[in-house]
Amino acid sequence: MRRLSVKKQLLFYFLITLFFTLMVIFLQNRSYQYTMELQQAQTQEIGRLNTINQTTQQIFNTLEDSLEERSEEKQRKVGMALQQFENAIIIFDKQTADQVDVLPLKQYVSHFIRLATETVSQVDYAPVDEYMETFRETQRRMGYIEEEVFKLLDQSLTRYQRLVDLEEQRLERFDTFIFVLTMVCIVCAVFIAIQLSRRITVPLDALKASAEALAQGDYAIDNVDGGQTTELSVLADSFNVMRYNIVEAIKEMKEKARLRELLREMKIKSLQNQIQPHFLFNTLNVISRTAYLEDAKETEKLIHALSGLLRHNIGELEHLTTIDKEVSSVRKYFAIQTARFGDRFHFYDTVENQCLKIEIPPLTLQPLVENALIHGIEPLAGEGVITLTITSDKESVSIQVKDNGVGMTKETRDRLLDTTQSTNQSKGHSTGLGLMNVLERLRHYNHQMTFDIVSNQGEGTCIKITLPLNTKKGEEDD
Repeated sequence: MRRLSVKKQLLFYFLITLFFTLMVIFLQNRSYQYTMELQQAQTQEIGRLNTINQTTQQIFNTLEDSLEERSEEKQRKVGMALQQFENAIIIFDKQTADQVDVLPLKQYVSHFIRLATETVSQVDYAPVDEYMETFRETQRRMGYIEEEVFKLLDQSLTRYQRLVDLEEQRLERFDTFIFVLTMVCIVCAVFIAIQLSRRITVPLDALKASAEALAQGDYAIDNVDGGQTTELSVLADSFNVMRYNIVEAIKEMKEKARLRELLREMKIKSLQNQIQPHFLFNTLNVISRTAYLEDAKETEKLIHALSGLLRHNIGELEHLTTIDKEVSSVRKYFAIQTARFGDRFHFYDTVENQCLKIEIPPLTLQPLVENALIHGIEPLAGEGVITLTITSDKESVSIQVKDNGVGMTKETRDRLLDTTQSTNQSKGHSTGLGLMNVLERLRHYNHQMTFDIVSNQGEGTCIKITLPLNTKKGEEDD
């Protein structure tokens, strides 16, 4: 449904109310006009009948005067009156063309006009008895006209009374209809007003409750629905965006705090490892030279590998190193472990030349192979194999550490893949760094890195890490 502004909704409500009001007024006015038209028609009908009766009497009186005192002036006056009356009757015929009950009156009037005209014409040449007989006949027609007019008036009044009674009944029903319509209009107006107010108050109440919850630190609230009002929808959407930004800012702050804590722990561990490093390196060099002078070549190789391994591990951990140096450190680590375990396991690495100069965080590869040795190979009864494979293309570098050890359960794998939970992981012998520590540093270094573990109990484990080359992050955030 299309959202409307508060102003448009109020205007819509006003137009509906105005429509119902105008409809009630129109119906009342139409009823009043009908009553007035009925009264006017009755008045005109009565007026026409009375006019005919009065005109007939006037003409008869004028005719009677002209007979008593004969003169051309009076005869001419009677003739003009008859002519005017005849014209009026023609108009009356047109007005009552569809009324059957006035036909006798029309005939009487026609006879009256004819007899009156004959009386006037007979005065000049006919005997007195003859035109007086015509005059008396004219007088009888006048009586007929009067009786017929009274009869029609009575019929008209009776008919009008019936119409008045019917109109009163209709008006009563119409008043009832108007009352019902008015009540319906009021109910509709109240319903529309309630719905309109709910469209405004319900989103405002939800927004108020969410704002109070947000002020109390509850950031897990649902998004506020602005309803069907444009202004409130914009306000609700802005509040939802603000809440989302606050939640994201808090998550970012927590992540930065966690990373700062991780960096602090690494710095402490680095400081712990760097206690008297020169004395340690000098001592190892003395031991190495002594072994060389005593022709103890294997001992000299082990001491040389240990010295290089320690030098790499307690170096500058805040700066990036190359994959070449990381692989060299891993090889030295396994040279030491081979002296310890003998032929119990074998280590193989395959690194593409274009990967050697790619920079990654220090102590990335060694903890991965250490975990493979500690958790996969050491518990294994048979001969173990660990392989390190590093390849790259134009977009990413792929690191894969695979062993044929004891593997892990699905629950352990899911726990390691769940980055939202901290795991009580075991740590490497030489680095003191666990798998999650490595992954967190890689993720901070390259937030688009992907990590996956493929493992089943008794079938070994394969850790796959993919680092996009175009999203490398520089220095860590403060």
